[in-house]
Amino acid sequence: WRLKVEPPFVVAGNLTKAGFERQLEYGIRRPTEAMYRSLFNRRPDRPITVILMGSLRSYKRWAYRLFGDTDVAHFGYYKPAQQTMIMNASSGIGTLWHELTHALASFDFPQIPDWFNEGLGSLHEGAYTTKKRMVGVTNWRLPGLQDAIFKRRLPSLRRLITRGAFYRDDPGTNYAQARFFVQYLQHRKLLVRFYKALRDQGPKRDLGAALVEKTLGKKLEQVERDYLAYVGRLTYRRR
Repeated sequence: WRLKVEPPFVVAGNLTKAGFERQLEYGIRRPTEAMYRSLFNRRPDRPITVILMGSLRSYKRWAYRLFGDTDVAHFGYYKPAQQTMIMNASSGIGTLWHELTHALASFDFPQIPDWFNEGLGSLHEGAYTTKKRMVGVTNWRLPGLQDAIFKRRLPSLRRLITRGAFYRDDPGTNYAQARFFVQYLQHRKLLVRFYKALRDQGPKRDLGAALVEKTLGKKLEQVERDYLAYVGRLTYRRR
């Protein structure tokens, strides 16, 4: 195994030297700095552990040996209580970006609503990094979302934001809907403004519905119509 202590991260894994350095640079350092330049203010005051495994087999083996986890996601996952990510690095870098977003957001915005937390993480799983920010692009979640819209089985945007049952309701649709709504905010150049307004609310917290209306200057139902029209214009071709 290789080990690198680079505060706030403790990174370990069984990758090659080149693979380990590539994950450090492109999977952790650059996206971290991009998110702090654009979205987050408060930096972690406790270590975040990142475990990078070079194959699906070793990833599953060590998820069990370290945490007793058996039913694990194919790509990787984040354990908030331990502030630890364990990743199947052979599956690509997108899931690392997704889980890294959760880990950093937990320090900057501990009360982040589930729908926005997963929407932002999912936006970053399909993105590119500049010096100033991460920019989400259309990804594999789009066809499922468009199919749900076509079949009229997509819950309303108001339900997504206000119900507070993100993980109990249809999670596949919820992830896609939240992801592309966050991408819509990015498209409108309102993502940073919305995030900071949501984070910086006073004691009387809103899950985001009122702030969506305030940020876009429209009732939520009109915002939803505009958002769905935006999604309808997007295309995605699987590689």
